[in-house]
Amino acid sequence: MAATRGPDRQSRTARYGLLLLIAGSSLLYVGGGLTYVMVGSGSTLFVNDGFQYYCYLPSLVLDQDLDFTNEYAIARRERWGADTWEFVSVVPETGRPANAWSMGPALLWLPFFLLGLLLERLAGAGPSHGFGMWCQWPVYLGSLVYGLLAIRIMYRTVLHEYGPLTRLIVIGLLVAATNLNYYFVFAGQMSHSLSFFAVAAHLYCLKRVVSHPTRLDRYLLGGLSLGLVALVRWQDAVLCLMTLAIAAQSLVRVHRSRKALLGAAVGLAGLLPAVAAQALCWQAIYGRPFLVPQGGGWMTWTHPYVLEVLLSDPVGFYFNSPILVPATVGLIILARRERWWAAGSLLALLAAIYASAASSQWEAGESFGMRRLISTLPLLGIGLCEFAGFIRSHGWTRYSWAGAAAAVLWNWTLLTTYFIQRTVNP
Repeated sequence: MAATRGPDRQSRTARYGLLLLIAGSSLLYVGGGLTYVMVGSGSTLFVNDGFQYYCYLPSLVLDQDLDFTNEYAIARRERWGADTWEFVSVVPETGRPANAWSMGPALLWLPFFLLGLLLERLAGAGPSHGFGMWCQWPVYLGSLVYGLLAIRIMYRTVLHEYGPLTRLIVIGLLVAATNLNYYFVFAGQMSHSLSFFAVAAHLYCLKRVVSHPTRLDRYLLGGLSLGLVALVRWQDAVLCLMTLAIAAQSLVRVHRSRKALLGAAVGLAGLLPAVAAQALCWQAIYGRPFLVPQGGGWMTWTHPYVLEVLLSDPVGFYFNSPILVPATVGLIILARRERWWAAGSLLALLAAIYASAASSQWEAGESFGMRRLISTLPLLGIGLCEFAGFIRSHGWTRYSWAGAAAAVLWNWTLLTTYFIQRTVNP
């Protein structure tokens, strides 16, 4: 009886802890949004990159086009960033304003935007231009919904092979000890909680491919989910290295290699909707279906800023979130029993770091931590679980609690400093 009570108690404790984490994050998220509107902008929840992602919604739904002239005119009138180049530049080939941001976030936000339009109509708010708070708040809360879904996917599926308390602690550390805390809780207008969700969903699909390597529908879902990852943030397409590793694993393990080859072909077909959607958007905006929309000098492939991306103060990936150092080590440890998954994860992580480091704006502009690498956190969550098992097997658990507490304290000290700097220099 005692042997069964222990796991049951752990599962119950983990469930309550997960509910507490979800409730606390949700309260902070809503409170942060209210504070931003009342104290900050006063008229919008979506500024900077968030505005560029958001304006796909009114343009496509209300105007049925991808000409952002109307949307940018509203931004200039409301002073949401009238001096930035995105609002004044025009693409010569099309005569339309530029938008270098992907349309994936708008796709995920679309149900919430439609709900906002319905609420606006029921409230009798008059003709809609899509930027009223009746529309913005549901979309803003939509990011919270996807972030919470990502937590559930991580807990129930991606980290399922680990104990419930280990899963809870690792997810808690991803939220509380990395820069995900800012973009998941305080900056729902950005795309990063959406990319966290998209990658978590893709890992869920890859887990299903591993467990059922002859099921063609699993490969299709893998391709569709990878397309969503790239559609939310096109830079995250480099995570396909993880997908390729799992596809190679299937080819090696499945005796009927023809079935695995057919599955790989089905997975590639699953990418087509996302590729077509983004290509059509760029064709309408830029007159070309494939390009680097920020311009030819945006990527400096031969001069990457790798050390700066990883270790610089204050945005360095490992400097900002030192808990990710043992998480990376954990992926190496994982290679002892899951070499394909570990190799794919490490290759994807390296490729994501290189893609971020090769940008001429490697610091990602106004950023808390290396925000472009938040998409790698679901992969590193597995590594952190693996590292936790390693230190437990060596009897170092008490030291790990001190290290975890120090990592949380360090990250939140940096976050507090970041908030102070933004208040002083808005």
